[in-house]
Amino acid sequence: MIPLVFGVTHEAGMLGQKVFFKHGEEPAFSRDSMVDENTLLSSTFNYSKNEYLSMVIPFYDKLRELADEDYHIVFPHWYRGPQGVALYIRRFQEFSLDLYVNEAFARRLLHYVTNAAKTFVLWRQDYTGEPIRRGDLFNDDIPLMSPDMYTKYFLEYELEMSELYGGIYYWHSCGDVTAHVSAIQELPDIDLMDFGVTMNNKIAGIKSLVRNQAVEFRVHAQNHIQQCSEEESKEYIRSLIRGCKEAGLQSYVIRSSGMSVLHGAEKDRAMLGKWVKLVREVQKEQNR
Repeated sequence: MIPLVFGVTHEAGMLGQKVFFKHGEEPAFSRDSMVDENTLLSSTFNYSKNEYLSMVIPFYDKLRELADEDYHIVFPHWYRGPQGVALYIRRFQEFSLDLYVNEAFARRLLHYVTNAAKTFVLWRQDYTGEPIRRGDLFNDDIPLMSPDMYTKYFLEYELEMSELYGGIYYWHSCGDVTAHVSAIQELPDIDLMDFGVTMNNKIAGIKSLVRNQAVEFRVHAQNHIQQCSEEESKEYIRSLIRGCKEAGLQSYVIRSSGMSVLHGAEKDRAMLGKWVKLVREVQKEQNR
């Protein structure tokens, strides 16, 4: 299986936000907002004639042509949550201010983005012949807002997405959502919740869970693999496993994330391989 992913810019690009593609770099947004309070936001979307997808679809078709029959090329999903897409097409400062000074427009924009997402999910099912599955919600920017703001403005739209998907498979954020954990769990059906690299106090996150929940602990590679001793790395993993035991948390994932080349590619790769073995050793030790 080879998922085709066009990065953070993908969803906003489909809605018309200017995206710059430069060889060897991640796609980047234009600095300009594509919408304001006077913009007429469409209630219909034709993804079969979408300008952005006119680039994506030929690339997808070419990969399918080149790939061996043993490989399934996965057409891009809609990953970003409503808040993120609203920020990307309105821009961060403008949308953040809208929530305070122009609430009606902010809600209209969130409604537009959510309808766009739901329409895409249905269109993708027809285009690929793949049934709608439990979906992902990527919310890197949720920590910009308080838990109360999340509940007031964004939760209802995530609930709409969850209902369409039949539940959320993976709720993700690269931001520190320690304060938001209980609010996020107002989504009734999440298979796996992300405790990301910037969530420094993951034990506090565990204690904030209001129900037993499978959690992914993304361990910041620089802090806990590349720039620490072997014993420090082990003790950090022990603390996570102890926290899970104390909370009665039975299902969790521990994985490295955010690794950059610090010591040279070969040495860093060797450190990562050694860390995987350390994690397994600690898990066996803690399960005795």
